Amino acid sequence: MGAYVGGSFNGYYNTRSWENGFFGQDDWRVRRNLTLNLGLRYDLLTWPSETSNRQSNFDPKTGELVEAGSAAAHAGGYNAALIDTPKHDFGPRIGFAWDLFGTANCAPRRVRFVLLPGSRRRGQRTLQQP
Repeated sequence: MGAYVGGSFNGYYNTRSWENGFFGQDDWRVRRNLTLNLGLRYDLLTWPSETSNRQSNFDPKTGELVEAGSAAAHAGGYNAALIDTPKHDFGPRIGFAWDLFGTANCAPRRVRFVLLPGSRRRGQRTLQQP
């Protein structure tokens, strides 16, 4: 690719991305005064892509910038966003409701969820605009 020359801002960038989340939950009554809430969430978050291919990303293998839509990007197997979309963002959820005295007047509740390693929710990578 050679030397990289930056340009000035020439208007708005038209980036597109999808963020879809699906969630399933069920309540399981363990005892008369204890209910467990069990659930699983799945997120599909695509990386942003620019409609006119006005974005680039650094490739640490080659030490150069890869421009979206370029011959080098196609040869390297890059998609329009220049980053592969992770498809393993599952997050289990568990919670409980415990009726302390069996009167339905005092029921402490607690919910926990887990962000699995590699989840996009743990941190976003950045894209460079050419």
